[in-house]
Amino acid sequence: MGAAIGAVIGLALAAIGFAAMRDPMRLNLDPFSPSAQGYYQRMVLDTSTRNQLRVLGVLICLLGSGILTASLAAALKSRSLGAVSNGLWALMGCIFLAPGVLA
Repeated sequence: MGAAIGAVIGLALAAIGFAAMRDPMRLNLDPFSPSAQGYYQRMVLDTSTRNQLRVLGVLICLLGSGILTASLAAALKSRSLGAVSNGLWALMGCIFLAPGVLA
């Protein structure tokens, strides 16, 4: 039961992260407010902010994918899915450490 809940949560996070990575405007929490929509459009049109929002989408997608594969590995007792999950967590760790190493 816990693996199924983890799979659903992981799939939802991965889908939200992928959608935000493709179009950062989807992070707008109040899409029906004209003033908020204009603010977010101006913010997303700026190149540096758009790239930062895409990186946030990538991190959310990796987090969701890691949760999804870990829960599927537990449910199916699959070592290969466990290895994929560990690889995703290692990749996310590298993404967090890269700015400190490159600076």
